[in-house]
Amino acid sequence: MQASLSEQRRPGKLHSVYVVTCHPTGRKYVGVSCQPRTRFTQHARTPPRPMRADATRYAPFKEHFGMEVVKSYASSEAAQQHEAVLIERLGTRDVARGYNTLPSTPARSELFWMQHRRKQHR
Repeated sequence: MQASLSEQRRPGKLHSVYVVTCHPTGRKYVGVSCQPRTRFTQHARTPPRPMRADATRYAPFKEHFGMEVVKSYASSEAAQQHEAVLIERLGTRDVARGYNTLPSTPARSELFWMQHRRKQHR
């Protein structure tokens, strides 16, 4: 599934690739956001499911987890490609090393859309 042109190029909006790291364990989560600091706050409030146990164990979140913006792009497509490469390079789909469950942004995954369609038909 390709991002729409409006998602790919939003004037003044940059799509940032970021890495959240749990300092006590070294495990990482790679993501993309136009507002990475806001996204980090969202992760702190409601961590992704694979991150929840560590977020609970190492509370408060912002004292034990950090975020680094790796690179920002004008195009979401370029950011998502970089995200996928970084997920692979850092091995963050391996539960011992990270929290990612998909090889790239969920909306770009066929698995995401299959699960989304199932939920709609329930």
